[in-house]
Amino acid sequence: AVQYFNNLETQANVLYLQLKDPARVEEIDRAILRQFPYFDSTTTEDLEQVYAELASNLNQLVTVMGLLSLLIGSIGIVNTMQVIVRRRTLEVAVLKTIGLQARQVTVLFLVEAFIMGVIGSLAGIVLGWGTVFVLKSAAEVFVAQQLAFQVAPGPALNGLVVGTLVTTVFGFLPTLSAGQVRPAI
Repeated sequence: AVQYFNNLETQANVLYLQLKDPARVEEIDRAILRQFPYFDSTTTEDLEQVYAELASNLNQLVTVMGLLSLLIGSIGIVNTMQVIVRRRTLEVAVLKTIGLQARQVTVLFLVEAFIMGVIGSLAGIVLGWGTVFVLKSAAEVFVAQQLAFQVAPGPALNGLVVGTLVTTVFGFLPTLSAGQVRPAI
């Protein structure tokens, strides 16, 4: 496109070097900077260090976001279980009247929380895979190349276990109140 601009002096402002021996990159970088001290240079080692730091920061961000989402989800679980227990106060009183002990009522609600955790975690896994599949298509447009997509069982199993465990643990306190319902109600 230089031919379309009048009086434009062509010059290079970026130079890429590919070495036969990548082990000598630091040595060659120092030699070039000695000869041309006004150059700015970036080696593959520099890029690797920058990208490693970026990956570390992204990893920390994802970890914090995950912990924050667990906290928010836990509050939702506690509130949901409290509503479930309050709505079933009459049924709990009837169960206690026919002979169920407080711990049996608590176990009954705890099993319900466990089942809700399993179903919710499975739904989250499926929705997560679907979202990644859709986002993959959008990301391919930005990077202009095909991206690999695979269903990994390891993270899905971790999500199932963590989701079920968190739901059961945070559903425990509201279920204790279910065992305290008086049969006279």
